[in-house]
Amino acid sequence: MARKKGDRQSEVLRRLQQGSGRKATQLREAREAMAQELADPTRFAAYLRTFSQLCLVLEELRPVRFPALALVDAVLDAEVDPQLQGLERVRALRQAVVPGFASREAGQACSQAIQLALGSVEDRDALFGLTAGGALNTNCLEEQARADHPFWEIVFEVTLTEALLSGLFLIRFVMRGLDPSTAEAGPAFAKALAAGEHARELEKLGVSADAGALSRAYAEALAREDPYHLQMDAVLHLAHTHVHLAGSGGQRMAAEGWSPELASEFRAAYEEAYAGDVDEGLAKELGRWCRARLEALRDEPEQLERVTPRGVEDEQLRCAATWLALQVIPRERDPLLRSIHLQSLVRARLAAGELEAGFVAKVWSSPDDLFALEEYERFLLQRQEPNRSRRVGRFRKWVEARRRESQAPESEAPESEAPGSEAPGSEAPGSEEAGEEQA
Repeated sequence: MARKKGDRQSEVLRRLQQGSGRKATQLREAREAMAQELADPTRFAAYLRTFSQLCLVLEELRPVRFPALALVDAVLDAEVDPQLQGLERVRALRQAVVPGFASREAGQACSQAIQLALGSVEDRDALFGLTAGGALNTNCLEEQARADHPFWEIVFEVTLTEALLSGLFLIRFVMRGLDPSTAEAGPAFAKALAAGEHARELEKLGVSADAGALSRAYAEALAREDPYHLQMDAVLHLAHTHVHLAGSGGQRMAAEGWSPELASEFRAAYEEAYAGDVDEGLAKELGRWCRARLEALRDEPEQLERVTPRGVEDEQLRCAATWLALQVIPRERDPLLRSIHLQSLVRARLAAGELEAGFVAKVWSSPDDLFALEEYERFLLQRQEPNRSRRVGRFRKWVEARRRESQAPESEAPESEAPGSEAPGSEAPGSEEAGEEQA
């Protein structure tokens, strides 16, 4: 007598829930039962989509990815026939990128991750999704992990999706366009120091006014893994842009691949965010923070040794170069200032103090949430940080103006408030809870 469908599903679940000590034969039996249950290709494809979603949320499935930074670089560097459009371009992009990452070792790492995840979930759909992904992974390994196997398509999409959602793609895209050379900083530093005023100021702060050394420190600061960063109130326009590009930009990339047109849109969106966040007032606040840090490095170097792994002298040069650039290089042409702003998209969230972290998390994920913005604005005001509170308030008004524009008839649409039109006050951008590197 044939078993009913419900009985087959129960059998699959029983075998999948054997625990971490299950044997390879039990896994094979579970996969066989899964193959019978999902003989319909449409349902199998649906469970593969479930598997892709699980890869983004289950910690056990983190190995089911290509190296993120290297993949983003490969996507940005890929040469795809400009005549190709739509899904043909998407396929061509994968074909250009995946062979550099697909390997038997990567496939085996994915297999181990899937087996580990099978022991951590109980939900039926999740179990079936994991088994479907595991079956595809097994087939990939049986076919020598060939680069055009469908399993790698899932890994590619998971890695790229996470890069978009985390901000890595946007950060890397813009950072690659920043010129780390001293072409502008060198002459600007030399001219400013020769005039005398800035040289005397640096000497008072305990830093030698050496244009060459400061220029090199400026270029090196762009490549450091421990950059200075702003706090969340100073990158709200960037957070807004990130959410927009991760959504609509990600959908377009899935439908048509990475293209020069999409790159232009990303670049234009970032320029608008930079102009909205980095106004004259913010640049002055960062300059004051650098000056205060130089004073601390001069007067109490032993207090900062624990956060200056390269030594106090190296930190003095980095901080002095950042300060000098803010004085002599226009902020729209200052790649180091752009780098600080850009990398703060992630670092502002990770480095938020305990009391502020909850507000930052809400605003980072939903920067257009007026209620979350009002809460954050009020919190900063209660903390007696009026400049930061005013910055959040200006951004909130900007969001409100955009909403009114989108809702009003075209003939009645009001002009949106210029972002960053009100210069912040004189307080330093770092809070009491801020880390030593936080500007």
